[in-house]
Amino acid sequence: MTRSSRAVLALTAIISLLVVVPLVAQSAPQAAPPAQAAPQAVWITPFRGVADVEYLNPVPKVDHKAGIVTTTIEVKNKSNGALVRLAIEEYWYDRAGTLLVGNKELCKRPLKAGETYTFTLRTAYDKRANSNMYKFSHANGTVNPKKVKKFS
Repeated sequence: MTRSSRAVLALTAIISLLVVVPLVAQSAPQAAPPAQAAPQAVWITPFRGVADVEYLNPVPKVDHKAGIVTTTIEVKNKSNGALVRLAIEEYWYDRAGTLLVGNKELCKRPLKAGETYTFTLRTAYDKRANSNMYKFSHANGTVNPKKVKKFS
């Protein structure tokens, strides 16, 4: 191929692109505007210090077939701010007071003031288990838990 034929070929390609691209862009369907805008993320100021929470009586259920003890605890935030990474740890002891098994569950979202959250703790079943203990904590301090019969 000679230089002149290469130049003609390149010029033809450029002209065809200049003509075809606007035609394709005009024929493309217009996207419909979204029905609702996505909700904006809101920054929540986390509570710092000693937090007050209420919790209902824990309900442990033993599944002998699976060898698991499932404990559900419903917790309500009584502090005036959001609790971040609220956690409950459950420990099981034998009659002598020796630690047998335990588990920890985290609240996956900030727990705002007045909100409730249900924790589900799953620990291995041990027939020697006699008593258990719960430890509450959050990311920015300690927790003052109070067992109640009904949330206020």
